[in-house]
Amino acid sequence: MAQCNNCKHNWSWSYSFKKLFTFKDEVYCPSCQTAQDVSKRGRNQMSIVAMIPMLLCFVLIAFNVQSNVVIIIEIIGYILAILALPFFYKLSNEKEYFF
Repeated sequence: MAQCNNCKHNWSWSYSFKKLFTFKDEVYCPSCQTAQDVSKRGRNQMSIVAMIPMLLCFVLIAFNVQSNVVIIIEIIGYILAILALPFFYKLSNEKEYFF
């Protein structure tokens, strides 16, 4: 779960989940209102978690699983991945770029 680097306040799951869907570079701590950025490591981990259901789809298709079952498993997989994303939300005091 995300933790403010300034005041060490642990963010709640719901607050982190809401901040996942903001497209701003900076997010603000609910306790001290300090601007924080999502860390490079956190973005990389969240992108890997988001890709797992897609990779699972290829494995299921390779084993000739019925398309109805693949679709149901994919929907459940994406829901679980989205619900797990706040646990991989890491903060940094400075802006970190991918490259």
